Amino acid sequence: MIRIFTPDNVHINKKNFCALFELQDKHLISLESHSELTALKLREGDYSDQLLSSNHIDARYESIQVDEDDVLPEFLNFIIPAAIRNNETTEIEFLKKKYLRHWENCKLVAKFWKAYWANYFEINSYDLIVVFSGCRIYQKMALNLAIEKGIKCFTTEHLFTGNEFFFVENDIAPNNISYIKNINAFKYYWPDAEKILARKNNKNVKSSGVATYIAKDRPVALILGQVVNDYSILCNKTFNKLSAIQVYKDVIKKLAELDIKIVFKAHPYENEKINIRESLTKNALTKYLNDNDLNDRVEIVENVNLELLYEQANWVITICSQSGLEACEWGLKPILLGSAFYDSYGFTETANVNDLIPLIRGNLDGLYLNPDEFLRYRQFLSGLLLGYSCNNKEIEKIYSYLQGGDFTNANIYKEKALVADLVTNNEGKIKAIKTKKETKSTDAKNNIKHPLQSEKMSRRQRLWRKFKKSPKLYLEDSKIGFFRFLGKHLPGKS
Repeated sequence: MIRIFTPDNVHINKKNFCALFELQDKHLISLESHSELTALKLREGDYSDQLLSSNHIDARYESIQVDEDDVLPEFLNFIIPAAIRNNETTEIEFLKKKYLRHWENCKLVAKFWKAYWANYFEINSYDLIVVFSGCRIYQKMALNLAIEKGIKCFTTEHLFTGNEFFFVENDIAPNNISYIKNINAFKYYWPDAEKILARKNNKNVKSSGVATYIAKDRPVALILGQVVNDYSILCNKTFNKLSAIQVYKDVIKKLAELDIKIVFKAHPYENEKINIRESLTKNALTKYLNDNDLNDRVEIVENVNLELLYEQANWVITICSQSGLEACEWGLKPILLGSAFYDSYGFTETANVNDLIPLIRGNLDGLYLNPDEFLRYRQFLSGLLLGYSCNNKEIEKIYSYLQGGDFTNANIYKEKALVADLVTNNEGKIKAIKTKKETKSTDAKNNIKHPLQSEKMSRRQRLWRKFKKSPKLYLEDSKIGFFRFLGKHLPGKS
C-alpha cells in the first residue's frame, strides 16, 4: 500500500483535488490529510504575539535552527502590501528592521513547525508527501523534513487552464512552479491540448468580462499585472525587485518614450487575496499616472475580457505570469521580466526594463511568434498538459505518476502523444503536423490552428479550403493581428 501524506489541508482538499482522494477507492492507497492547526496555516505571515501565545509557540523553540530563506517569502507576503500602502521601500533588510517583530515571529513559527513535523514524522511513516506550491512556512518545513527522511516529495499548482493542475516530483524544497523548467525538452504535439484550451476556466482570471476596445491610433503594448504579493514573484530568484508595482512604474516610464499606447491589465484577484483585499496595484498606478501626467498615454483596466486585449495588442509584457502562455495562443511573443517555468523553450523573450526600447523599436509592427516558435510553443504546451499535469477526472494518470512513472509513460495516454515533425510549404508557413501514427485527412486534422477558429466542422472546412487556395490571402483577411502580420510578409500575390 502506498501511504500518501499532505500537510496542506488548506489547499489540497476534496473540492480542489478530488482525484487524489478518489484514488483510495480504486487502488491500495492511503491518503492522510493533516487537519490540525488550520487557523495557523491560514495566517500568511500575519503572526501576532497573541496568536503565538494561544498556540503555545514560545521561547522553548528559539534554539532550533532554520534557514531564513525558507521564512522570507511568507514574511514578505504579509509585509509587502503594508509597505506599499505606507510608501516605503521594499528592500529586504529595511523591511526586516522596520517590521522586526513580525520578522522574529515568522522565524519562531518556522522553528515551531520544524519541531512539530520532526515529531510527527517520527510517529507516522509515509511513502510520499504532496504539497501545494511549497512556499509557505508550514509547507517548507514539512518538505525539508520529508527530504531528510527520504520521503518522495510532490508539489502541485493550478495551471492557467483552470481545470488542470501540474504535478511534479522534486528532490529539493521548491520555490514555485518554475522548477518545471528543468524537465527535458518537449517533443510532442498533442491535438487534445486544443480541447483543454477550449474549456479553459480560470476562477481567478476570467477570460470573459467587459469588452474593452482600445483606440488603435497607435500600436498597443499590453502589460499583464500579477498579484503584488504572489509567491511566484517573491520566490523568483532572477527577479531583482520585490515590488512588482515599482517595476510596472519603471516599464510605463520607459515605454512612454515611444509613440505607442500602453495598457496595464491589473489582476482582479487582489480584491480577494489575503493581506490585500483591494486593487492595490491599480490604485498605486493610478496615482502614479496622475502625478506624472501620463493619463493620456496609459489605460488601466481590471475586470475586462482578456482575450479581446490579446487580439488588440502588438506587444505583451509580464514578469512571470502564466498569462504569457495564453498570449502565445494569440500569436504574441511574450516579453518576460523575470524567470518563468516556460522561458527556456524558444517562444518567449527575456528582457529587463532597459531592453524594452530597442526591443520594441526592432519590432515596430509588434512582437509575434514565427511559425517555428509557434510550433515550439504548442509542443511545450502539449508536453506540459500531457506529461506534467492532470485534472480531477484523470485518476489513473495520477496513480501512474505516484508509482514513480511519468505521465507520458502511462499506457492509457502514450498513444495520444504524437511525435511532431514540422511540415512546411515552399514559403515556410506551417502547413501540417506529420505524425508517426497515420490518420485519415492528416493535414486537416492535425494542422496547427488558432483557437479563434470555430470548432464547427463546416466552418473549419471552409477555412481550410481557403487556406489551401491562397495562404497569403487567408492570413491577410484574418481578424487576428498575428496572422495579418504573417500574410503581409509572405511572398506572392493576394
